[in-house]
Formats: sequence, structure tokens, C-alpha cells
Amino acid sequence: MKKRLIPTLLLMLFSTIVAMACLKENPPYVTVDGIHYAYDGREIWICGFEAEQDSVVLPQQVMFKGKITDIKTICIVKSPSPRVLVVPDGYLTITEMNLPRLEKLYISKSVELLHDRCTSEHAHIKCEKLKAIIVDNNNKHFRSIDGILYSKDKLHLLKYPPMKEGKAFTIPSHVKEINIGAFTDCHLEKIYYPKSKDVLSYAQFETEDMEYLQDITGIGDKMKLLPK
Repeated sequence: MKKRLIPTLLLMLFSTIVAMACLKENPPYVTVDGIHYAYDGREIWICGFEAEQDSVVLPQQVMFKGKITDIKTICIVKSPSPRVLVVPDGYLTITEMNLPRLEKLYISKSVELLHDRCTSEHAHIKCEKLKAIIVDNNNKHFRSIDGILYSKDKLHLLKYPPMKEGKAFTIPSHVKEINIGAFTDCHLEKIYYPKSKDVLSYAQFETEDMEYLQDITGIGDKMKLLPK
């Protein structure tokens, strides 16, 4: 009886943790100092802005229901947008960011997840005017090189800013995988792969949203396509 009880309790605990980690869709929200906060009964997170602004440094805490609450998550499905957004220390997760006017995004050292905690998909960062993503050098999970977002080990190219200056881009030789949607809305006309590269990810061929793309060169006969 005890042998059966322990696995059952572990399963219940795991299910509870997963349930607590997932954000509910369309929860009620409150507005404090021009920022919308969603609340699903368990967690409170940034879900948008009341009006367009030039620059916003997100607050680390908010007074909610008479208590000072730490804010750790950003999930913005659609919202009026600042041109510059700073995600300060203390934030852990960005699950979605749809800000049509955003030009520069600063990510602090504390951010460790760019996806919903109950999935393995990377954050949907849809900011068609984005020119640069800057990551704190002390972040252990992500880095930016020339305004482009990579994993810390540089093996994964996560997001190429759509309005980054230049019409051509060469995939760095250290990149082994490109996130699905990494080039969405980009104004790139040409993408080059290093001749030495012989392994690509499935996602590198997702170019439907690149209306300006004219040419992809450097793909040789040795190229292997990794499964999705």
C-alpha cells in the first residue's frame, strides 16, 4: 500500500507544480501607473500598457490587494507599446511579447526562461520595429551579439530583430539551431550559411514571414536537416 501511495503523491505534486506554472488565457487585469497586470488567482504578471510611451523601465514590485508583490513574468499578447523597454533584475520569464512600436529591448541578468514554463517553445516575440535586443553580460542563459539574441552557449539563434540595420546576414559558424520564428518580419534580403556548416535545424527553413528575402546561399550537398 505504501509503495503505491508514494508514486501517487509524487504524481499529484508534479501535476500541481505544472498547473501552477501555466498562465491562464484572458484573465482579469488591473492597471497601476499605466501598466496592466493580469491575475489568475495564483500569479500576477505584466500583460500590457495603457498607452504608448517612449521608454519604460518595468517595476519590480506592485501594490496589489494591499500587499507588495514581486513581478517575475511578462506575457503581453497585444498592447500599446513603448519604443524602449527595460526588463530589470528580478524578472524570470518572458512568455510572449507583442509590442508593435518597440525598437530596443533590454533583458536583465535574472531572466532565465523565454517560454511558458509548461511548454518547451520559445517566447513569441513579435515586435516588427525591433532594432536591437541587449542582454546583461551576467545573464547565465542568454546573450546578445550585435543586437541579436542567442542562447548563452551561442548554439541557438533565438531572435533576429526585424528592423536591424543591413540587408544581408551570415549565420555564424557556432550556431547549430535557429529557433522557429527567429526571422519573422525581418527585412533581410539575403542569408548566407558558412561553407563549413553541415548541420542545420528544421526551423532555419521557415521563411514564409520574410517577404523581403530573395536568396539563401551556402547550402551544400553535405547539409543535413535535423528533425523538427
